[in-house]
Amino acid sequence: MSAGQLVAWGIPEGPHQVRLTTRPYAEASNAMFSSILQVTGPVCICGYTTLTMVAQFPDRTLPQGDDAMVSLAAGRYEVTVHRRYAHVDGSPDWTDEPVKGSDAYVVAFAPTEAPFIERDRISWGPLT
Repeated sequence: MSAGQLVAWGIPEGPHQVRLTTRPYAEASNAMFSSILQVTGPVCICGYTTLTMVAQFPDRTLPQGDDAMVSLAAGRYEVTVHRRYAHVDGSPDWTDEPVKGSDAYVVAFAPTEAPFIERDRISWGPLT
C-alpha cells in the first residue's frame, strides 16, 4: 500500500454497491480516508478472496470471476474512499445498514503529484 500499488479497506460481510468516480465527491460521508495510487494500466477492483488467492498462488491472476476492471489514464492519483454508513472497524456487520440500491462506498480518483502515504494498517479493518 505504501508503494502506491494497492488501496485497501475493511468492509462488513455481504455484497455492497461501490461507486467509482473521477469527479470530486462532496456529499455526506460517515467516514473517509485517502491514499495514493500509481496507475500504469487497467485498475482491478477486487475483494479479499481475489487478493489472497492471487498473492498465494502463482497460477492465479487478476482479474478473477467477479472482479471489475476500470481504465484510468496513467499517472498518480489520490484515491479517497467515502464510507456512507456506520460501521465499527473490523466488525462483520453494519452498525447502520445501507439502503438497498444505494452506494455503500464512493471511491473518488483525483490526479495528484502528492507523495505516497505511509500506512501501518488497513483502514476500517480489524484493529488487532
